[in-house]
Amino acid sequence: MYKERISVFKVLSNVFSMGAANIIKFVVAMVIPALAFLLMSFCSGLIIGSAAIMSEHSAGEILLCAIITLVVTFGVCIPLSIGIYCISRNYQDKHEIIFSDIFVCFKENIMLKSIGLTFLLGLILVVGYILFIIPGIILTYMFIFAFFVMIDNTDLGILEIISLTAKLTKGYKLKIFGYNIILGIIPGILYMVLRGSTLGCIIYFIISLIVSAVNLLGLSFFYMDSLDWFNNATKE
Repeated sequence: MYKERISVFKVLSNVFSMGAANIIKFVVAMVIPALAFLLMSFCSGLIIGSAAIMSEHSAGEILLCAIITLVVTFGVCIPLSIGIYCISRNYQDKHEIIFSDIFVCFKENIMLKSIGLTFLLGLILVVGYILFIIPGIILTYMFIFAFFVMIDNTDLGILEIISLTAKLTKGYKLKIFGYNIILGIIPGILYMVLRGSTLGCIIYFIISLIVSAVNLLGLSFFYMDSLDWFNNATKE
C-alpha cells in the first residue's frame, strides 16, 4: 500500500523546521544569480557603449558584440539560477545550505543542457499561455520538477528529463498550486498595505524574497515525496 502523499501544511512545517538561519542562507544564495546578471549586464552595456562610440567599429561589429555579451550573460546566469535548485535539493540529503552547490551546472558539465532545458521549457510555457491561460498553468506545474530531475539525472537528455518530470508531478500539481497560492497571499496583502512608501517597498522586497525562498524550498520537499512515490510504484 502506498503511503499518503505529503500535504501542503506538512511541507510548510518542514520548511520552517529548517530554522531561520538556513532559510536566510538560502535567501542570500537566491540573490547571487540576480547580482551576477546585474553586474554582467552593466559590463555588457559598457562594452557595447564603448564599441558604439568608437567610430572604427561598424554596425555589424557592434551587433556581434551585443550578441556575444548577451550569450555570455545568459550562459552564466541561467546555470547559476538552476544552481539554486541544487542547493534546495541537496538540503534534503545534507540538511544544510551549501553555497558551492550553486555551481553544479559547471561542475557536472551540464551548462549547455541547463540552458537548452530552460529555453525549451520557456517555449512550451509561452505556447501554453498564448493558447489559453489554463493550459499554460497546467504545463507550468507539469514540468515544475524539471531542474530537480536534471540535477539528479545528469546523464538524461532534455526530452527524457521532460518526460520523467511529467510522470513525477502526477498527483502533485494541485498540491503545489495550493502551496503557491497560500504563499502568494502574503506578498499580495503586504503590497496593498505597504505600497506608496520607500520603506514599504523595501519591506515588501525583503518579505517577497523570503516567500520565494520558502516556495522553492517547499518545492524540494514535494519533489522528494514524489520521487519516493515513483520509486515505490516502479518496484510494484
